Amino acid sequence: MLRLALRSARAHWRRFVLTATAVLVGVAFVVAAFVLTDSLADSIRNLLKETAGRSDFVVRAATGSNGGPGGVFGGSRAGVPETTLPQLAAVPGVAAADGIVSGPGQLLDKEGSSGAFDFTLISNWPDEPDLFGVRLRSGAPPTSDEDVVLDAETASERGLSLGDRVRVATRRGIIDARISGIAEQRGTGLITAASILAFSPTRAADLVGVPGWYSVVNVRMQPGADAAAVQSELRRVGGAEVSVFSSEALLDAAQADIEEELTNFVGLLLGFAGVTLFVSAFLIWNTFTIVVAQRTRELALLRAVGAGRRQVALSVVGEGLVVGVAASAAGIGVGVLLGIGLQRLIVALGVALPLDEVVFQPRTAVLGAAVGVGVTLVSVIGPARRATSVPPVAAISSIDATPTRRTLGRPIVGSILLVAGAVVGARALSQPAEPVEPRVQGVALGALLVFLGVAGVARFLAGPIVSVIGAPVRRMGVAGRIAARNSVRNPRRTASTASALMIGLALVATTLVVGESVRTAIRGGLTRSVTADVVVDSGSVAPFDAASIDQIAAADGVAEAVPMSIARSDTVGGPGRLTITTGDVDQMVSVVDPEMVDGRLPTGDDEIAVNRRWANDKGVALGQELTLRGGDETKVLRVVGVYQRRELYDDTFAPSAAIEGLLGVEPAARLVFVRTGPDASPSSVASELARVVAGIPNSSAEITPDFVDGRTGSVDIIISIVNVLLMFAVLVAALGIANTLALSVVERTRELGLLRAVGMSRRRMRRMVRLEGVLIGTFGGILGLLVGVGFGAALVEALPTENAELTMPWARLAVLLVVGSVLGIVASALPARRAGRLDVLTAIAEE
Repeated sequence: MLRLALRSARAHWRRFVLTATAVLVGVAFVVAAFVLTDSLADSIRNLLKETAGRSDFVVRAATGSNGGPGGVFGGSRAGVPETTLPQLAAVPGVAAADGIVSGPGQLLDKEGSSGAFDFTLISNWPDEPDLFGVRLRSGAPPTSDEDVVLDAETASERGLSLGDRVRVATRRGIIDARISGIAEQRGTGLITAASILAFSPTRAADLVGVPGWYSVVNVRMQPGADAAAVQSELRRVGGAEVSVFSSEALLDAAQADIEEELTNFVGLLLGFAGVTLFVSAFLIWNTFTIVVAQRTRELALLRAVGAGRRQVALSVVGEGLVVGVAASAAGIGVGVLLGIGLQRLIVALGVALPLDEVVFQPRTAVLGAAVGVGVTLVSVIGPARRATSVPPVAAISSIDATPTRRTLGRPIVGSILLVAGAVVGARALSQPAEPVEPRVQGVALGALLVFLGVAGVARFLAGPIVSVIGAPVRRMGVAGRIAARNSVRNPRRTASTASALMIGLALVATTLVVGESVRTAIRGGLTRSVTADVVVDSGSVAPFDAASIDQIAAADGVAEAVPMSIARSDTVGGPGRLTITTGDVDQMVSVVDPEMVDGRLPTGDDEIAVNRRWANDKGVALGQELTLRGGDETKVLRVVGVYQRRELYDDTFAPSAAIEGLLGVEPAARLVFVRTGPDASPSSVASELARVVAGIPNSSAEITPDFVDGRTGSVDIIISIVNVLLMFAVLVAALGIANTLALSVVERTRELGLLRAVGMSRRRMRRMVRLEGVLIGTFGGILGLLVGVGFGAALVEALPTENAELTMPWARLAVLLVVGSVLGIVASALPARRAGRLDVLTAIAEE
């Protein structure tokens, strides 16, 4: 029977091309996900190991209450006093110790601009370069305030060389510098993704640090020294204000963070692969069901010559196994190529990670093969069981082995799943609004059950729905009437084909509904919150200085200009690093309402307000005290209010006086909100302010509606990315329509030949098959829209009201329905062509 299955699959390979393609796409997604993430993890791990091998300990500002190392690099710019460095270097067993200050910047081009995400690491050139994994390739270290060392990769990309002048945007303004040296990196951890500009220690401290302080100090031990004793002594010398971590601990923490992020990324790609394979299962089931029906006499002959039911079933399963193995093998190869392509895309986007090596683990091949073969075998079990019902007597007469009895097993199971899905979803939505994750997970589980339930009862929906949407088709003459009848001749097959399309389109519809609802909530919240007429945005690392704010306030038509600044501070024994929106509280809330939900506004210099979602995540409550630290200074702030809007106020907000005196925690003005005079046009004022701030890279001045639209633009990007990935599942569903129609043409060869014999033209024959595709595609589109809109509405209900407000994008949903019909036309093109080319005499003679 195995030999028979192999020969049959080889002889009729054209029947299984589209089926194998569907499996191939799903397996390729699985393999690409693991190839990409394994390669990324290996590259970053090697970089981190290189860093860990160059220093043994890292000394930096004391961490929060969790006591862990957190990220690879410290937080506070005022982390370790310079006066402590000689004491650390003098600790017995220490071979070398060197400090560094670092912070973000932007290397500007010759026109004085830079990409919004083109960030640069600004630091000092260390006295011990090897501790930080860098070395000078040419030139000299920076000695004056205008000298800078640039990494070789950036110099090559920008066409820069020794002696060239560059402009750099920093948090303390834009400066000019001369390239005194070109350096190369030898594994400096995660910062290899950014270009590096190294200044003299005093200049770097002025630009991104705090004079007299280091961000971190790296320490290397002498050979043979006792690591535990050295670490203990470093902690004693550093005092309670610093933490001392081994490089291995930092490496482990960084790897844990990386693996968590990569796990999320793998989960995303595997989710799309799962959707694609789920849709593929319908295609496989349909294909083998039709093939079994076409091979009635062949299977009956096997029974007549002594083959048992089990052997017949195994022959069909064997064909499925052949298809699954071949498709999985091809999918593994395509997945590796896709993973390599994604690596190259990451490099092209400017992430300078050494992704030259492709990591292909045995686990990846095993999972890819298991998924592809497993989905195929599970999907072919039903048709294989149906094949055993072919009686031996069918060998002497051409009969259709497809059961005509409408069994109620599948519809009953489908109805049960529908009810279970509705109950699970309703129960999830009845849970408390916080936390959100259980509600979303419950709705997702309910949606999966609903998908399966709709697929189970879809055959009972096919007749009524196709009858309605087929009314215009029936007016298209004989071809239209026959197409409408053919579409419901086998409702089980039509439902299965349409269900595959339903799943893909339903998920696309869900993302459209959720995305539009999130955008509406953000836009509505910002529109309610921002009462200014014009918003001026610095748009880059360089903030607005006092002179720029004065120029904005003095511009024609400006009645009031309110700056909003951002500062960052470490906490002692608290939730870690804080992002604080600061300024004149009364003025800020007059132009941007934070929407307080509990407590009151912070007005004193020892008060702070927190965002509700952030407070829930960090366990911060009203009345709690937070100890902020900057250098050797601390301030205790009491939480007096909780607010809802986070788009402009970040995690917390407080008066400027609340952070005064904290070293390295000075605010940077990012936004200025402007009220125009009664006779001034906001558009004209925005144009004038754009001219005023033109010297600041990536800055802008927009009227409030345009600013709000820009803030919601990222939602459209996310929706587009998700829908592009989901379209793979939709395309697989289109392959299902094409395959069903193509095999149906073969199955109905004599019928089509008789239609040609009684006068149907080739053109009408092609039209008939195309109209069948349109009806199946439209039926699937209707089911997809109904399920997708329902799922989307449930997800919106599961999200907090400030994050999503139910909104239906009717125009785009209508386009999605049209997409279903168009896919039906496209998928039916080749089957229609084949039907039109049938030879009449040969078709009539077909048995």
